[in-house]
Amino acid sequence: MEDDRAEIIAAYKRALHMAGNPLARDRAAWRQAEAQASRTLADLVASLRAGAVLVADDDTAFPCGTGPQDPHPTDSWHAAATFFEIALTHVLRRMKDSDHPPEMITLVTVALHRSISRRVEEFCFTHSGFLLNRIHEAHLEERRRIARELHDRVGHDASMALRHIELATLSQDDPAQATRTLKVAQEAVQEILRSVRAVTSDLRLQEPLASLEKALEIFVESVKTPTTDVRVQVNGDETWAPPEVRDESFFILREAIRNAVRHGVPSLVRVRIDIAPHELHAVVEDNGCGFEGGSPARPGGAGLCTMAERAHLVGGAVTVTGGPGLGCKVELVVPLARRPSRRRR
Repeated sequence: MEDDRAEIIAAYKRALHMAGNPLARDRAAWRQAEAQASRTLADLVASLRAGAVLVADDDTAFPCGTGPQDPHPTDSWHAAATFFEIALTHVLRRMKDSDHPPEMITLVTVALHRSISRRVEEFCFTHSGFLLNRIHEAHLEERRRIARELHDRVGHDASMALRHIELATLSQDDPAQATRTLKVAQEAVQEILRSVRAVTSDLRLQEPLASLEKALEIFVESVKTPTTDVRVQVNGDETWAPPEVRDESFFILREAIRNAVRHGVPSLVRVRIDIAPHELHAVVEDNGCGFEGGSPARPGGAGLCTMAERAHLVGGAVTVTGGPGLGCKVELVVPLARRPSRRRR
């Protein structure tokens, strides 16, 4: 077994390449996967020598995604199953060439299973901790966003309304001027109501979306302005996308629409979502002012990072393109049937 280690690991890497598993292409992920495989083979050797299952108590785990560019958890679980098949097939083929009691086959199978399961369990704990941290950060960012909304929009409009009411009071000797001032105050109060509705509508989404299209239409009503037309078009059957994909897609598209209306100052924002059995593809495109340098990255701009992280959680990706005077385009792609189909190869 010790002599066959390199052969088994090479076969393991070839199998991952053939399956299109990104663990075989990413150097850091492959080093971690290779270390896990070596540790599992060491457990197998120790078990064969002892005649009983022995699994080292260490923290060697399958590669764990902790960022938008890291391998998806499904890739790690697929890699674990692949290694079990490769290692067990190799060992059983070797055992056929020599005389071994039937109990040895059971020992090999159980030892491999327990060693790999131990590392999958470590992976699950690590990844669960990562997800909990991301959820906590998302909660904090949402609180900061609501605070910014209340301060920048509601607070500003409330101050404006109060100031114009005071001016109207001081303009009692000029009824026409007082009327104009009160009109401005009335418009500021109406803007406050729109802002409050926008904030509260964001907080209502607690249950899984029944309809992505309907949720976006409701949100659009709360953010569109007299000078900005927002159009939503959804093609395909929404049931092809799992509930978690619809939910995360809504949050991503909501942020993209909000950014377009607020920062791009466009006259038109188009939202198109195409849902097929294999993929959800969405585009939010506006004809606003765009941004410098072909990239919207800004210091402290957490919205774009949050969109990328939400997409990663469902195995998707977000790209943002545009330029000065060319508007902005946000594209979301989430594969729906890619991973199951890969297992059937």
